[in-house]
Amino acid sequence: MKKMTMAVALGVTLLAGYFAPDDETDLIAPAQARGIAPAPAAPVQAALQEPEAPLLEIRPRGQDEELGNAFARQSWQAQLVAGADTAPLKPADSAVTKPAQARAPDTADGAPELPIRLLGRFLDDGRQAYFLQVDERNVVAYVGDKIDDSYTFDSAGADSLTFTYLPLRKKQTLAVGEMN
Repeated sequence: MKKMTMAVALGVTLLAGYFAPDDETDLIAPAQARGIAPAPAAPVQAALQEPEAPLLEIRPRGQDEELGNAFARQSWQAQLVAGADTAPLKPADSAVTKPAQARAPDTADGAPELPIRLLGRFLDDGRQAYFLQVDERNVVAYVGDKIDDSYTFDSAGADSLTFTYLPLRKKQTLAVGEMN
């Protein structure tokens, strides 16, 4: 029954297409015969005005200029457009720029404060894996791994993790308490 309905619908569509008018004059002519004239198109004039001052300066890129990194870290404290009346914003606290700078020695032995925090641990194919936060990144590390060319993950005890700061070869311990 379904096939029969589809065949009838197809036949009706083909017949309607065959007997359809070839041009649009057959449709327009009856309207003009009744005295209905199409409305003339009125010219539309828009007032174009120049903005008082440009909000953003857009200029083409020169051959020597690089596109830059679209995924680079950006800050609201970035430099303002050149030629602006106000001075660029300066960070009020040096802690904002600390991750971008080299770590300054913070401990008595000259090694910086350990930038690693333990977030958790899990078993990965029978090996103990540790989920660490290094500065602002999350890292999965195993004992023996090198982290950021600055630290090696030496050992994991019941209540601490041991790392070596490679530039000074100083061991640093992260107290983590009892791990379940």
